[in-house]
Amino acid sequence: MEDNQYAQREKESPFNTPRRLKNPATPSSRRLLPSTRRKSVSSSQESGFEGLLKKQWRIYTLSPLYNFKRHRTALIRCERSLDAALSQAQSTSSDPLNSRPEKSSFSFYEDLKFHPDDPPGLRIQVHARNGPGEVANLVMEAFLVCVEPSASPIPEQLQNRFTFYPVALISGNKARSAVLLEWLEKHFDCHSDVLTLSDNDLKFMLVLSSAFMTDMKGPPVLLQYSLEDVCEGIGSINCKLDTDYCKQLWERLFSTSIAEKEEIFKDEVHLFMDHLEELLEHLMRIFFKKLTLSEVGTSAAYVSHLGKIKIFSPSAVYMALHHLCETANSRFLELMSRE
Repeated sequence: MEDNQYAQREKESPFNTPRRLKNPATPSSRRLLPSTRRKSVSSSQESGFEGLLKKQWRIYTLSPLYNFKRHRTALIRCERSLDAALSQAQSTSSDPLNSRPEKSSFSFYEDLKFHPDDPPGLRIQVHARNGPGEVANLVMEAFLVCVEPSASPIPEQLQNRFTFYPVALISGNKARSAVLLEWLEKHFDCHSDVLTLSDNDLKFMLVLSSAFMTDMKGPPVLLQYSLEDVCEGIGSINCKLDTDYCKQLWERLFSTSIAEKEEIFKDEVHLFMDHLEELLEHLMRIFFKKLTLSEVGTSAAYVSHLGKIKIFSPSAVYMALHHLCETANSRFLELMSRE
């Protein structure tokens, strides 16, 4: 019976993810605000996004999930199946600290549903209990999200078979994260990978985040440039700017406030970054245009090219997750087109 199920999946699934592209393309625009919203969905300003903010997440991409069901009975089966996978991983571990009983829970996070066509965010938590009667500790948490991708990779005739969560955010140790990703791949016949971010992706994030820096007395804007392939012995250069400088530069270039825009385009990002890097080159006598960004940080969000993110502001949640989903989806569609 199991063999027949896998044979049916293989027959229906067009989503065998090929290798990562060396120089992925960046989509031409990103939204700052949701394009539309159902009345039942809270706005990002109204939600506290409990459990999501001020926590470092590792970013992964997922191809569409096969036969994912949203009813509670199906989620309970998922919990039991993941519990079994975690227990099996514990039995082969030599670490005595990993011997505590662990229990997972699956729930939908409606505040991460920004568009009627998107599935609600899926929250997965794993708790470990030290002993009888003791409070269980949260040892791993994950969010599967789909935030307004501009196009769906799922053909219309397969829409009822597949659910698309282009991005998974995971907070937990590597061992549990690996168990969760392997379980997702086996259970839903999907493919997962770390979402590394290119120089252009980080430049987009810097400009997008600038629209949500409301605290002018907050931490400075950080641009970290990698020197790994340029200068032996020095790994990176950190540049810090006053919080309001990015906003002022944008207003001088485009004669409008960045906070008033609903969408940012790639040519605007390139013009903005060209002027910003020219200023840095004038001050520091370093040709930053020849270097590659490795991290960017603002009072709204911090992002690393290694696939890590920390979101500080509730108002920046849509922007950050939409950017990640568009990036993951764009690469996936490009890879499919090359098959």
